[in-house]
Amino acid sequence: TVAFAWEPKGVRFALISGDGPKYNVSIYTMETIKGTSKVRLITTLERRPANKLFWCPQGGTLLLAGLGKLSGDLEWYNCNDLTTMGSDEHFMCTDVEWDPTGRYVATVVSHWHHQSENGYNIWSSQGKLLGRHLKDKFYGLYWRPRPPSLLSEEQEKGVRKHLREYSRRYEAEDIKLKYAAEIEKLRARKEMKADFYDLVDKKHAALREAKAERVRLCGGVDVDDESYFTTTEETVETVVKTVESTE
Repeated sequence: TVAFAWEPKGVRFALISGDGPKYNVSIYTMETIKGTSKVRLITTLERRPANKLFWCPQGGTLLLAGLGKLSGDLEWYNCNDLTTMGSDEHFMCTDVEWDPTGRYVATVVSHWHHQSENGYNIWSSQGKLLGRHLKDKFYGLYWRPRPPSLLSEEQEKGVRKHLREYSRRYEAEDIKLKYAAEIEKLRARKEMKADFYDLVDKKHAALREAKAERVRLCGGVDVDDESYFTTTEETVETVVKTVESTE
């Protein structure tokens, strides 16, 4: 056995076996039927470039990682649906750290093991790369511990049981808030436009009120009346360059 790991919250465990560089990853569950406990194989993922296993703290997701002499291949596997959610690579990866909520995971290239490419990547729980950070002589990353839950164990079970319903509800609320923000933005734009036109009307009114004084100051000439002016068009031609042709 190359690696072994229990699911933090659940009755499953996984192990890696075989000869490298590609191994078989087997996932098992513990069942109790009529008072008798049994171990049952759920699935085996064959020929995976992985030698380490990292369960999501909340269970359900298993991260297969090829560390050390392997090239840093990563695979996020959903043990509930038995599907691969995502796969990628963090070259020369030396460490993997799930955050306490199980929503994010960090992969690290530590200066303890490699002198170059030091830094860390942040991924979502489904394997989407969220950020890449290179830092010279970077040694390690450690997540801040999550504070104890204010919910009881029964309340947490209830939340997990109705999680999809809650997700749909909050997504609908998010959409409403988004539309409300867009409507408020349009309202503000209309208000600014109305204020602008109101200012233009006031300026025009002031211009009309001051017309008599402008005419008096200009010796009785209404400079706004175009009939007092003559428009003349004149065309001026300029020779820029002269080229003689021998043809």
